[in-house]
Amino acid sequence: MMDLSKNEYVDLREFIHGFFKVYYSDLDTKIKLSFDMYDFDRDGYVTKEDVRLILSHIPIVNTVEGKLKAEGAFTREGGGLQVYLDRVQTQEEISMLITNVFKDKKRISYEEYVDIIKEMTSEMFLSILTLL
Repeated sequence: MMDLSKNEYVDLREFIHGFFKVYYSDLDTKIKLSFDMYDFDRDGYVTKEDVRLILSHIPIVNTVEGKLKAEGAFTREGGGLQVYLDRVQTQEEISMLITNVFKDKKRISYEEYVDIIKEMTSEMFLSILTLL
């Protein structure tokens, strides 16, 4: 996606180009960029697992209860119970989103992705855009 020279290394020029692509491009370019982030094998399709994997690694917001002291504090005193409950809730929400978006399909094309973003839900798109 950002590796324009295809040398498996993102240099400063490529990073800046990608940065500007995110912030100063039109909606269609941003949608294509987000699709490319999900399309790991570059076959032109996104699978359920691609979406689950990406969305699972986007930082979560504490929504269950209590105040999260620090990510990775997996003790009861450090907020580990809330972290665990939030992660369970997040995975359930991701699973419901994937079920609603993919229905009985194993993968979706770029054209289907655009239709989903524009007509059903923009959650997959906005999650990545917000992270960037």
